[in-house]
Parts: sequence; structure tokens; C-alpha cells
Amino acid sequence: MNTSSQELLVIDFDRTVFDSDALYRDLYKLCKVNGIDRDFLDPSLALVPPDNLLFNFFLMVQRNRKIKPVMIEKVVAEMQSYIREKGHLYVFDDSRLFLSSAIESGWKVVILTYGDQGFQLAKFIGSKLSDLCHSFIVTSDVKWNQLEILGITPTIFLDDNPKNIDEIKTKFPETTVVEIKRPNTKYQNVLSIKADLVVNRLDWPLRLCETG
Repeated sequence: MNTSSQELLVIDFDRTVFDSDALYRDLYKLCKVNGIDRDFLDPSLALVPPDNLLFNFFLMVQRNRKIKPVMIEKVVAEMQSYIREKGHLYVFDDSRLFLSSAIESGWKVVILTYGDQGFQLAKFIGSKLSDLCHSFIVTSDVKWNQLEILGITPTIFLDDNPKNIDEIKTKFPETTVVEIKRPNTKYQNVLSIKADLVVNRLDWPLRLCETG
């Protein structure tokens, strides 16, 4: 349960506040400029063991034995620099207002993301959203279990992944679960069963408090 009476918003990162798919398309372009065509890159190399479910774009280049080491070093450094300097451009245009409005309304905002620790942190740092959330948590576990470990129950849980939506509503039935469908993203055509609300934008500067 929550340790304070403060309303708690737990929100996803990738494809919710940050356009990861657009970033990945541009990272592929960066590779191509360096002579590494997309067909030359194996997405399976980006998966992090032991379960190979976590994604790290850098590893597609770093683990590719067909690419010369000097080129690997150059391209990975360029990608890291690009994300650090340009990552903020991939934040959805409604995300900053949404997050700032929640905080100004007295809500605690936690960004909870599933993925590889290093790669997720690189994107978050590049996004320049650190002043618009109280904490940023990277998990390799299912989100409902991570919340149980932390001992917190969200007032609102917001995610693009239908599986996360349904699992959170099952584990925390009192939580308002909101599913977002961004255009041209992974889950745009897949709906959850248990969402309390489905939206395609984060235009909620006032409805947060009403929902809570």
C-alpha cells in the first residue's frame, strides 16, 4: 500500500511518454550512414540474457561479428551521443504538460519502465524528463510484481501494453488503469480487456484529480 496519502501516478516510459519506435528508426538511419544497413543488423543480438526479453539497441552493433571493432566503437559512441543530445526530441508533445500538471496538482509521479537498465537509463537521461517525475524505475520483472515489491498501489496506472494493463487491474482492482494508444507504435491495434479508459493523447491537466 502507499506509505502516504499522496495520490500516486505510475506511468510507463516507452511508447507512452517517449517515442521509442521513432528513435529506433533514426538509430537505424545513423547506422546506415556509417555503412551498416538495417538488413545487416540482427535484432536478436539486442536481447539481453538470461531470458532474452530485455532490449538494448547498442548490442545489435556491439555483438555483430561482421562489423569491424573500430566501426563498432565509432557507431556505438555516435548512437550514445545522439540519444544524450537529441533524446528530448522523442518525448511526445503532450507528455511534459501532462507530467508537470500532475505534479502541480500534488500527485507523486513514478515512471516505471521494463527493459535493460543501461539502455533505459540512456533514453531517460536523453529525454530530459528527470524534473517531471519523482522517481524513474527500471525493472526486468513484470510490473505488478515490481509494485508489490515496492509496496505501493497506484491511484492511476498508465501504460501502452495491454498485458500490463490487465495484470495491474487484476492485482490492484482499486487502481484506475488507463491504456494509451499512440499512432505508429507496437501495440496501437491491440486492446486490453480491463482498461478503465483508453486514450490516444495525454490531455489530462485537470482530470487526474477528478479520477482519483
